[in-house]
Amino acid sequence: MLSMRSNLVCVSATLLMSALLMLSCASSSHSDHLIVHIPQHCPRVVHVDTCIPGAPNDDVTVNEQGSGKTSLCPGTSHTVEIEVVQTDQHYRLVSSAVHVRRTGDGMATSVEAELPVEQ
Repeated sequence: MLSMRSNLVCVSATLLMSALLMLSCASSSHSDHLIVHIPQHCPRVVHVDTCIPGAPNDDVTVNEQGSGKTSLCPGTSHTVEIEVVQTDQHYRLVSSAVHVRRTGDGMATSVEAELPVEQ
């Protein structure tokens, strides 16, 4: 009887730990990845409108004003990382340097990032 009770405690503890681990992983924010091609002469701020049907999903080219469009629609708990591709440069902007603009209900409207002066 004692052996069965200790097995029940071990199994219960294992199930509880597994459930907590799954909840922890599920609640972590996910970063979406966006490749942005920048023209040679572009302002330091890049603005990409999101959730645009028919626009490229993850490979965007911005114009000389720094504007572009993507069909990517980051979820409310998602952040965005940008990979910048320019003629002579290629670098990544981590999600903390990228701002996802949202409506009051959390729908993404655009992604904005300030490009560094020099890489």
